[in-house]
Amino acid sequence: MVLVGLAAAQETGAPAKGVFGGTVTDAVTGQGLARAQVRLIAAGLGQQYQTTTDGDGGFRFNALAGGIYEIQASRSGYADAHSFAPKDGTAAASGFQLAGGQSITNARIALEPEGTIAGRVMDEDGNPVPDASVAAIAERWQRGQRSYDLLSAHSTDADGTYQFRLAAGRYYVQASVRSNGAVPQTFVTEPGGLELKIGAVIYPNATDIQGSTALEVAPGQQVTGIDFKLRAAPCYHVRGTVTGAARSVVFLRQRGAGMTMIYTGGATNIRPDGSFDIAGVLPGRYTLQSFPGTQIVVPVNVDVTDRDVTGVTMESFNHFDVSGHVEFDGSGERPAIEVDLSTVDAAQSDFGSTAYAKPDGSFTITGLPATRFAVLLRGDQGLYVESATVGGRMPPDGLVDLTHGAVGPIEIVVAKGTGRVDGKVRLPDAAPGKVAVPEIRVVLVRADGITGNTGARSTGVDANGRFEFAPVPPGRWYVLASPQFESGLWQNMDFVRAIAAEGAAVDVADSGSVQVEVTLMPMASIRQARDGVGR
Repeated sequence: MVLVGLAAAQETGAPAKGVFGGTVTDAVTGQGLARAQVRLIAAGLGQQYQTTTDGDGGFRFNALAGGIYEIQASRSGYADAHSFAPKDGTAAASGFQLAGGQSITNARIALEPEGTIAGRVMDEDGNPVPDASVAAIAERWQRGQRSYDLLSAHSTDADGTYQFRLAAGRYYVQASVRSNGAVPQTFVTEPGGLELKIGAVIYPNATDIQGSTALEVAPGQQVTGIDFKLRAAPCYHVRGTVTGAARSVVFLRQRGAGMTMIYTGGATNIRPDGSFDIAGVLPGRYTLQSFPGTQIVVPVNVDVTDRDVTGVTMESFNHFDVSGHVEFDGSGERPAIEVDLSTVDAAQSDFGSTAYAKPDGSFTITGLPATRFAVLLRGDQGLYVESATVGGRMPPDGLVDLTHGAVGPIEIVVAKGTGRVDGKVRLPDAAPGKVAVPEIRVVLVRADGITGNTGARSTGVDANGRFEFAPVPPGRWYVLASPQFESGLWQNMDFVRAIAAEGAAVDVADSGSVQVEVTLMPMASIRQARDGVGR
């Protein structure tokens, strides 16, 4: 949480209680918002306080005990806010700390009005499709790779129209008929004829996310005319067998869509003999996957063209065990060292496993799936991974790769002597009556692209724009000030290299300290660098 330490004057004769007050405004117009809800959460006290703004957007909490408070604000038709600016021209913060009798009375909380996306869904002849499903999809980043989340789904009305209300952002919009809706999803036109399927369309007229166009929705903006025409096309079967694994479901995920819950290819249960038959598959490039189960089933790429795909075999393997040795590069008694292997692949669910090194430095981690892992350390003892080798060699990108099976012993050298990076963000001038900036996140990311050690991380700034990172392992780092922080995006080194010039590069020596000053980068620079990362 980003805290503001208050240094407001204490009124003469006032009891040793604090006041927090200010105004909730529309982030677009700057006007005060009546009937907004403002909540304070007292950290560690188990107390919550709530009030409603008056006709001018004003609010006030009286008689607050000293302590740390988080802030939340909401109003119908607006995106929630979790930060405030203690005065015009200062950085936004998500909380504040009160000592006895301290007060702040000019806080500004800006709420962004929701935007809308609206349009119609029609068939190929231009007739309305009632009860069609229209979904808003947002791009996310997981461990340096794109993923897509379905945020909201609505049904069209009798004349095929729909409308979303959404927070400002970047969205893909997908339309499809429901499997049990008024319009059949899969059908044949005559006995023995081709099976046809009305496939999903992603705006403007794409069958996959790669060929679609994202819509930018600004706060309060109305985006209209987002229309769709749904067409039927021949569909096929994908048949095969899963060997030696107690799995329940196989599904087809469009290749290039990253980690997503949008299974446009289809899914089916695995039969007791391990065979499966996925029906209604439209032409496309897919990855066939399986879940859940106690064994690893290796995904298989499947290309569907103009015929059924048969004879697909999915091989299963047991989970893998990994052993290794930790060497402490330092003087004095060896500290307790907990090794953490954490997956870096977006297609895997959050998975990692840890083990303490024994007195002789050996360790074993069991039950790992076939994926790639970063070598990390648990705990905060000023330790860092100086080097990690697998089978006597430095692995690419510093990662332990189990995608092709078990690997040789891992040799880890751990050192002590982390440093620190602190500095200041140069803040932009505030427009009159407006909150100066959104909540600032200062990002620290390794310049060499190694995903082990501490990886990309962020911190907030205080009311004067100051920040600090500690502990920081020795090496070269990029420091950047951003309007937002999505950790998965900053783990993509193509993005980091494209955006690095917006910040500063610093070299942290063993147990060293670095001072740096950076400028808040514009959101347009982040979008440009993000969109330049290949799909």
